[in-house]
Amino acid sequence: MKSLFTRLTLLLAVTLSLTACSKDKDENSTHISVKIDGVVQNFSVNAMAMRMEQPADNVYSIQIAGASANLATASAVTLMIVSNEPLAPGKFGFGDLDDPNFSEKGGMIGFALNGTDAFMSSPDGPNLTEITITSISSNSVQGTFKGNIFGLNPSGTALVEMSMTEGTFNVPIIR
Repeated sequence: MKSLFTRLTLLLAVTLSLTACSKDKDENSTHISVKIDGVVQNFSVNAMAMRMEQPADNVYSIQIAGASANLATASAVTLMIVSNEPLAPGKFGFGDLDDPNFSEKGGMIGFALNGTDAFMSSPDGPNLTEITITSISSNSVQGTFKGNIFGLNPSGTALVEMSMTEGTFNVPIIR
């Protein structure tokens, strides 16, 4: 009887832990996701952030990156934020240097399509880059991003523009 009680207690504990955590896992799981020209893309493979701080020089940065697959031909996205103050929740843009909210900090988006074609944010044009940190700790960073990115077509003869909207990220900080 004691063995049956122990097994049932263990089964109940496992069931409760799985159901209690399932909602949190879905909402807070590691991810980088964005609509590129209206199509949802996920970059959750090896999604992580690397943080660098040089207080003596007033340089604080974080690079957030992830890929669509483990293959060399995978697409990948990188978000880069630089500030002259310790990183905290807020907006980081690229191009609005006259805006007092963006004057001493900035954000930039990089995108590699199929592992080769490079796209970057630009300080010109509509839909300028905006990366928003909504939460940051020593272990993780969460937020949103959007902006247009530019690169050359595969033959290198014309400029291609892509729109990134509804981007979200929740990644661990590994350093």
